[in-house]
Amino acid sequence: MITKIIRDDLVEKVNKLIDKNNKFVIVSHISPDGDAAGSSLGLYHFLNQKQKDAVVIFNDSLADNISWIPGAKEILFFDKYQDDAVRSVQEADVIFCLDFNAAKRMGSLADVILASKAKKVMIDHHPFPEDFCDTVISHPEISSTSELIFRLICALGDFDLMDKDGATAIFTGMMTDTGAFTYNSNNPEIYVIISRLMMKGINKDQIYDRVFNTFSADRERLMGYTISKKLRVFPEFGGAMISLTADELAEYNFRKGDSEGDRKSTRLNSSH
Repeated sequence: MITKIIRDDLVEKVNKLIDKNNKFVIVSHISPDGDAAGSSLGLYHFLNQKQKDAVVIFNDSLADNISWIPGAKEILFFDKYQDDAVRSVQEADVIFCLDFNAAKRMGSLADVILASKAKKVMIDHHPFPEDFCDTVISHPEISSTSELIFRLICALGDFDLMDKDGATAIFTGMMTDTGAFTYNSNNPEIYVIISRLMMKGINKDQIYDRVFNTFSADRERLMGYTISKKLRVFPEFGGAMISLTADELAEYNFRKGDSEGDRKSTRLNSSH
């Protein structure tokens, strides 16, 4: 049993927006992570199952370790396909804003979205949402926006419409925003949701492997270098820090996502 957390009036608003409109745009924050991609593509597949015209638009590209998520090849990246992205936004009836709480987090895409007359729906789990959307579904107590998308689909009574691709995207977002369920994941309902996603045929072990265990040789060399040469430990504070210069990143052919994705490693801060 999954507790109903999204207010009935908000579920009904979203239901009417989906039923009465045909063109949807889904956006998320700059440097999209697993939850941004997972929630966006999870909703994208659901809208496709509802026979709606849906487009995912991100400001910039995905890291390699999440670029395999089903539907990722259909994403419009604003930094590469600006004209197509603007046209899709201008034609949209509804814009879903997922996994961010402030317009500035959309980067250069923000002005285009804010200028649109389309109805805007925020679905997010970060605190203190800004007031730029017509409908706001905000639950900071929930582990990920992907989990919120799952809960919304169930609240709409449409779990049966969720396909394997959508379930894979949602699981990926839930997994990455909890460090493979090693933090912010004590709510037992998370594991009920996982079991229901597995009923859709997802391969959770394969998803884990593709996100956390599939990296280039350059990335592994970079990790070795950072630990052996760049790690600074501050025992008095119980912490540590790694910093890398732009030249050091270039030496190891740094690609987006190389400093993330491994839940066992320290997140890197690059400096110029």
